[in-house]
Amino acid sequence: MQTNLSQAQNPAFDAMNYTPITTTVKPEIEGEIRKTSVNEPLIYEPHWITGGAKHPGLIVETPGLANVAPPPITYRPSLPHRLNNLGLISEVQFERVIYAGQAHEQRLANGARAGISIGDGTGAGKTSSLAGIILDNWFRGNRKTVLVFSQNRFNRSRPRRI
Repeated sequence: MQTNLSQAQNPAFDAMNYTPITTTVKPEIEGEIRKTSVNEPLIYEPHWITGGAKHPGLIVETPGLANVAPPPITYRPSLPHRLNNLGLISEVQFERVIYAGQAHEQRLANGARAGISIGDGTGAGKTSSLAGIILDNWFRGNRKTVLVFSQNRFNRSRPRRI
């Protein structure tokens, strides 16, 4: 069940200048898959999203993944525009937020909510992606979040960034 948040329910509503981000989705073109050779380095670009802040680092993907189109986007996130306008979240990270939200809308056979795995490498901005996912869930009324880190050093340093 989704809840529409009003200013009375969320005191941070005004402070965040909350309005849903609108995404421009690239139209699906039949057979639009990049063909690559085995050793060709591939720069990753979101398949369905246009616009947004460019990712500050170089993101590459394997030829195997590059030759498979990701699922079409059916989810519209609820995030403040200023995340995008100020460059606080890149289009690559924003794509992670969208696919997480799309998965969270689905229920598994046992009633649990579906999720995703973010397998990005070092420097890809997994913390920013997680913060965006948490914020999107927050504005949709899902206020419970559990972060589990495998190393103690993350428990001390990461919550300040989020």
